[in-house]
Amino acid sequence: MRFAHLAAFGCCAFLCSVPVAGCSDTTPVPQKGAWTVEFSRGNNSECADDTPFNADVGTVTATDPSGVVTDGSDDVTVQCTVTGSSSFDVDALVSGRTGSLSVVIKGISSKSTQDHPAHGSASFFAPNLGGSTYSSAGTGCDFWFEGKQRVEGGTTGKIWASFACDQVTHDSSICALSDGVIVFENCGTGAASE
Repeated sequence: MRFAHLAAFGCCAFLCSVPVAGCSDTTPVPQKGAWTVEFSRGNNSECADDTPFNADVGTVTATDPSGVVTDGSDDVTVQCTVTGSSSFDVDALVSGRTGSLSVVIKGISSKSTQDHPAHGSASFFAPNLGGSTYSSAGTGCDFWFEGKQRVEGGTTGKIWASFACDQVTHDSSICALSDGVIVFENCGTGAASE
């Protein structure tokens, strides 16, 4: 009986000392993202693309972030970083067959509201624009949170926010982006675990 306990202990000690393959492996979680926006003349009389339209990749709204798409699925590319702790910088892109949107946001925080937004830039492309990409100058776009929207850093970079750009330009055409929503998940954060 004593031998059986020793044998069991020895076996357990041996198995516990053998490294288990895969326990320390960290497979990156695919980045996810989505956006929706209205492209229009806005208050700009110089907008060459006069017909307003809505565009999106994924299906998200200001009240529902669940319609994100995964990088690599359905010809979608998602690239994003969310860095910071109480104030965050975001650099993100989602592109697919229905369009492309890239954003750069500096200093967005839980205190960013529509009345006191964070500022940043955006570049927007949709097939309706005949191959043209419209971009904001400098920090000409506003980004804010409403309702349950939020940003998270640490080891899980996420953002769900609303946005608008009073002016986006292509050559001499000046248009606007409004009613915009972005969602990015599993973004790089610069955390040591990455």
